[in-house]
Amino acid sequence: MDKMKLGIVTTTFFGEECSSGITNTVRLLSKELVKYGVDISVYTPMHKELTKKHGMYRKLPKREKIDDIFVHRIAKIMNEYKFSPGLFTALLKERFDIIHSFHYGYFPATAGFMIAKLKKIPYALTTSYHPSQLTIIKSFLMRLYNVSQGRFILKESDMVFPQNYSETKELRKITNFDYEIVPCPVNDEIFYPRKIKKDKLIVERFDIGKKVK
Repeated sequence: MDKMKLGIVTTTFFGEECSSGITNTVRLLSKELVKYGVDISVYTPMHKELTKKHGMYRKLPKREKIDDIFVHRIAKIMNEYKFSPGLFTALLKERFDIIHSFHYGYFPATAGFMIAKLKKIPYALTTSYHPSQLTIIKSFLMRLYNVSQGRFILKESDMVFPQNYSETKELRKITNFDYEIVPCPVNDEIFYPRKIKKDKLIVERFDIGKKVK
């Protein structure tokens, strides 16, 4: 039997776990799915990586294999929006059973959605939405994106995966859509629970698909 082939389109994918939540989420998800025999190819706009030595930047390779995950980095034109026409070409060349995009509000989500619809295969979106970080200009551009692309992508995706209740609440102001809340994965080899009481720290725990008080 042929392996299921999953195409992941994301805004960033560095060579190792780092301060990028998107990279870490995609890496942990992909590593688990590979264990179940899923063939995974990750497509992302080209970016630089901060090395551990001397705080210097280095350019990542266009193609590499990391933990049995095939990574393709495509040249981009607009840095902020992660706009990369080459993503369309790269995705069109491959056969996928499912396409899964990461990061609502950026071009990789749009590219993955359009290619999935063109190929008539299932499409999923992990939103990773964080409006609190937006400036006035970015807020305007986000509203424009919501109307021109985001609303349609949310409604027409086969499944949307917000990562917490607050994210879901904000996105449902844009439009109604089918969703399942899936919290960010955590590498338990690095992070593990400690009993520390913080007066000003409030942590909400979420089970899959519902909020737990």
